[in-house]
Amino acid sequence: MILNIRTFVLLFIFAGCAFRASAEETMISKPAGREMTSGEAFKEAIRTGMAQGVLVGPEADRLKRETRSNELTLIQVEKGEVKDGGCQVLVMTLTQPNVPTRTGANAGNYVSKTRLTLCKDGSQPLVEVIGCSVGMANCMPQ
Repeated sequence: MILNIRTFVLLFIFAGCAFRASAEETMISKPAGREMTSGEAFKEAIRTGMAQGVLVGPEADRLKRETRSNELTLIQVEKGEVKDGGCQVLVMTLTQPNVPTRTGANAGNYVSKTRLTLCKDGSQPLVEVIGCSVGMANCMPQ
């Protein structure tokens, strides 16, 4: 079964959690940039090496709903190495700022970092959640 890009995003957004990376500070401190869907971000990163902006569409809506944050959802996609067989690696970082705790306090930013390996041969992409954090807490499965 071949899945489309939106299905991949939903799989890795909610299959794991987020990653506390230096990208968190970088993405929050810079202006958010233009609005884009995940598919647009992937295409731009493949074309130019990197895409960064405000995620819009069903993925952003679902992430806001899951985290209970009303802030803009930020996306950054970086083009990685090309593997054997022409498979392209992309690393996507999603940041949902100011996630509240159940008591209403600010838990910090939810950050997810995912590696996708997309191959031209039509094989199913490899999707790996490589990190997860909410504020200072690691939320990767142990």
